[in-house]
Amino acid sequence: MPRLSTTKLSLASLALGLGLGVALAPASAEDLDGAAIMDRADKQNRPKDERCDVTMTILSPRGEKRRRELVTYFRAGAKDDDKLLVRFEAPADVKGTGLLTIEEGDDDEQWLYLPDLRKSKRIAGATKSQSFMGTDFSNYDMRTEDLAGHVYTKTGEETVDGRACYVLEAKPKDDDVLEETGYSKRILYVDKERFVCPKVVYFDRHGKLLKEAVTSGFTQIEGLWRGREIAMENRQEGSKTLVVYEKREVNKGLDEDLFTRRKLERP
Repeated sequence: MPRLSTTKLSLASLALGLGLGVALAPASAEDLDGAAIMDRADKQNRPKDERCDVTMTILSPRGEKRRRELVTYFRAGAKDDDKLLVRFEAPADVKGTGLLTIEEGDDDEQWLYLPDLRKSKRIAGATKSQSFMGTDFSNYDMRTEDLAGHVYTKTGEETVDGRACYVLEAKPKDDDVLEETGYSKRILYVDKERFVCPKVVYFDRHGKLLKEAVTSGFTQIEGLWRGREIAMENRQEGSKTLVVYEKREVNKGLDEDLFTRRKLERP
């Protein structure tokens, strides 16, 4: 998962569960500024491709539970241009629903396919900040980290779950990015050794605390660190979405044709 998900550091959030890759020399890591930390995390945490079986449990403020099963696909592209596909497998009322994200420079595209309509529709502008399929993740969260669209400032260091982390403040570089994300800023906690992101705190357009994502259960798969679970909690609404990665396949070779509108609409 859960630009699920998939991450680059995150699928921005669901791809928080995507963790690692190429081992880089730790020399002078303490001297890295915010942008350099994010660049290193991006390179260390980037597979060629990845497929994940995911379960999501959505908890309402009243304690009601909804369970969903989905599959996420990721394929790295040139520079920061990646492709992601999320497809729901169960329950029956969402089966076949899919979200395709194609990152192309400053002109990223997202397409949502709804089986009842038998066609996909483009998600644009502020619509990206809306809830993804009733979860506590937004449509925008279902993509990898947009490094070019944010300014990263290192503000200190803290310990998260016993691990030393850099603390970074990420702010949109302009009003267009703010409109798409819906976040005035995020606080990212980046593991100083593994360069994964175990925690992210989100603030809404008005600077108020909105939600928090915590990734846990990190293990190595094919030499890459991956989180087992993500808990995204909406502090304003009192809801929570729990994501569990049941199975991962890393660098097995996903066909580029999988990441097309034609495949999105014909699963």
